Amino acid sequence: MILFLTSCNNKIGYGHLKRCHYLKRELDKKKIKSYFFKSNKNKYTLENNIKKNCNLNNNKIDLFKIKKAINKKNIKIIIIDDYRYSEKHRKIFKRLGCLIIQLNYFYDTDKYIDICINYLKKKKNKPYVINSLNDVIISPYKKFNVRKRKIILVYFYNPKRDVINNIINSVNLDFKNYKIYFLYNSNKNYFSKFKSFNNIKFLKLKNDISYYFAISEFLISAGGLTCIESSRYKVKNIVINLNKKNLINSKFLKKKKIIHYILSKKFSYRMLSGVFKKIVKIKNEKIISFQSTENVANKIFEYLKRSKLIIS
Repeated sequence: MILFLTSCNNKIGYGHLKRCHYLKRELDKKKIKSYFFKSNKNKYTLENNIKKNCNLNNNKIDLFKIKKAINKKNIKIIIIDDYRYSEKHRKIFKRLGCLIIQLNYFYDTDKYIDICINYLKKKKNKPYVINSLNDVIISPYKKFNVRKRKIILVYFYNPKRDVINNIINSVNLDFKNYKIYFLYNSNKNYFSKFKSFNNIKFLKLKNDISYYFAISEFLISAGGLTCIESSRYKVKNIVINLNKKNLINSKFLKKKKIIHYILSKKFSYRMLSGVFKKIVKIKNEKIISFQSTENVANKIFEYLKRSKLIIS
């Protein structure tokens, strides 16, 4: 039995939770039972399904309740996708007899990790590393019978006002034949303060983002797995670097030709216009495996079989 430890909210986004859900669905197909840990002040619950907008991010990790859940449900495998957990936490879980699978892309170097899923990490004897870009946990690929349009898709969890203004100015001055779709998750009417133009739409993301990837030529984002997901639809990725951790990841993906250009957060609208002109004629040939999440689940399944934690 597997316990997922992850977090989400409007500030950090929902990427961790979604990634765990994608992996859980593939593990479900292999008849491997798994749960999400959810804690509040009075109790904890283990849930098979977490509602889309639930808040799993408590400021403090309640180790007492997690240990209680591990013992009560006889948890043998823990999957961690949450930056709050450190080596000291994994040491405790290991002492409780748990095999530890780490999904985080930075804090993954201690000896208590058994499986590390991280395309930034080099192969080692221990832990077992799953590090191919064709083994990335992302949303299932969907085929749409649509054509590419002159659309620039913009997707940030917490967009800065000057970032949005520079994107709008760049397109309105030099790329008037393009439309801009700003996608957002928040319930707040954040975009009402910005000027309205005929070629700009502010769209609340209610369903799968894949359809927008399929019809768009460019994606402007903060980087991360969104770029890998969009690359399967031959989208040209422009990343606006908002923090150091994302920059490490973005530079790697640029070398692999998933990302086409990286801008600093202090970019000007003229700089962005120049980027559009440089990459508009580039053909995006790099395709990530359409079964990448299934590939990860298969490798985890085989590892657990070898470790005799499951019997097929």
